Amino acid sequence: MAIRGLFRNKQVFYIFLIWLCLFLYLFNSLWLKQHSEGGLWYLSVCYFSDFLAPVVMLSITGLCLSFSGKAVKKLWQIMLLTLAFGLFWEFGSFLVEAAGFSLKAAVFDAFDFVAYAAGGFLFWIINRI
Repeated sequence: MAIRGLFRNKQVFYIFLIWLCLFLYLFNSLWLKQHSEGGLWYLSVCYFSDFLAPVVMLSITGLCLSFSGKAVKKLWQIMLLTLAFGLFWEFGSFLVEAAGFSLKAAVFDAFDFVAYAAGGFLFWIINRI
C-alpha cells in the first residue's frame, strides 16, 4: 500500500522509471550482452536499448509536463511522440554518418521502430496502472 501511495505523485513515478531504465540499461550492457546466447543475445545487443529509450524519453516528457499540470496519457499521443523520437534517432544517426562522422553502433533497421513502439506501449500500460 505504501508503494501505491508513493507513486500517486507522478513526478516521483517518472523519476523512478528513469532510474529503473538506467539500471536495466547497465544490466544489459555490463552483464546480459556478455552472458546470453542466441535470440536473447541478439535482442540484448540490437533492440533492448531501443525498447528502453522511449520509456526514458516519455518519462522525461511526463516529468516536464507534470510541473504545468499537463500529461501525456493517451495512446495516440504516446505513439506519436515515440515515432517522433524514433525518426529523430534513426535519421539523425543516418545524417551524422552521411556527413562523414563515424558512429560505431549506428545501424538503421526497421525493427528498431518495432522496439520503439513496444517501449512506448509499455510506457502507456505502466502509466495506466
